[in-house]
Amino acid sequence: MADSSGGGGASKLKQSRSFDGNDAYIRADKIDLTTLDIQLEKHYTKGWTKDKAASGGGAPQGPREDWEIDPLKLEIRYVIAHGTYGTVYRGTYDGRDVAVKSALLQENGNPPWKLSLPHICVATLVSFLFGYHVSVVNEPLESISLDLGFAGNTLAEGLVVSTCLGGAFVGCLFSGSIADGIGRRRSFQLSALPMIIGAALSASSNRLEGMLLGRFLVGTGMGLGPPIASLYVTEISPSYVRGTYGSFIQIATCLGIIAALFIGIPVKDVTGWYRAFLMISSVGIILIVMLLLRCGWFCGWF
Repeated sequence: MADSSGGGGASKLKQSRSFDGNDAYIRADKIDLTTLDIQLEKHYTKGWTKDKAASGGGAPQGPREDWEIDPLKLEIRYVIAHGTYGTVYRGTYDGRDVAVKSALLQENGNPPWKLSLPHICVATLVSFLFGYHVSVVNEPLESISLDLGFAGNTLAEGLVVSTCLGGAFVGCLFSGSIADGIGRRRSFQLSALPMIIGAALSASSNRLEGMLLGRFLVGTGMGLGPPIASLYVTEISPSYVRGTYGSFIQIATCLGIIAALFIGIPVKDVTGWYRAFLMISSVGIILIVMLLLRCGWFCGWF
């Protein structure tokens, strides 16, 4: 991998990767997950001025101008090269293709665990919802069967409980390619769409078929979210706490199951209350989507 630590790093990287002339290159030794503050000289590759970099021009030898990178304009998509001195990612900055070099941090020591903890907590909310939806119909199942007219039909009751797992299987099949194609954060947001639609459909349906379709859509989002959450947690966790943070995924799943069981106890014998019980998950889904807007796309330690 071409090293971009010097002034000619960008041209070497361009030649080795065959990027077009409109590409820009951002170098970073360390990217803070909260601000994505570019620590290494805080500007496009050495020798570039702000105007030249913004216009996609070459690398003039004029004076450098330090400037901040707007974190909301930087989107990381996938890894394009690994090397001794770091990793190069492909993404976009303000709508333009960029390559972002993030140097490994062995020489800088371990980053504080507090930097990544808020992002870990947001990611594990997806697993919490997975556990919630797995068990959300267990307690009010009798009430649901009476309301939708399939009381005593054990096959229908089993389908209501397990259809979401069929949807989760479908979602899992595509989770990896989606995460690599559009990035981790957008994948989280995409997984929220079928979960919101499915929860609304399940809560408003007056027929068994509508309930099953809603549960299947919820399951699709469930299948997309947790695998990407595991990948995201692994990528943004500093190595010395990666195992601890990785366990948060399963802890959140178990807490979601427990929460659904406890919330369902007072409503299991009240016909119709299960609808609010199903819709309440939409609040958590919307919360995740909003919090993800403040989360980092990736980090610089592995």
